[in-house]
Amino acid sequence: MLTHALILGAKSDRLLEIPGYRPAVIDAELYRLLDDFRGFRHVFRHCYSFELDWERERLVASRFRRAAALLHVQVNAFLGQIEGLAH
Repeated sequence: MLTHALILGAKSDRLLEIPGYRPAVIDAELYRLLDDFRGFRHVFRHCYSFELDWERERLVASRFRRAAALLHVQVNAFLGQIEGLAH
């Protein structure tokens, strides 16, 4: 079964550029944002009987628009670069 941690992968796997083969998929900032969202999901699903840290959750939620914009830009850039390597 694929978990969100497995999909997000080891930090070095997603940030590593392999010159001549592939660019990095996402940068360090986006990795941290996505990992925060993954952490929120884990806490919400598995610890809902405990009290949530609403200040921290508000902070994570406030970063959603930035993360969505970065994800869009970085995935499109990655795909463009991959297409360029194929030619």
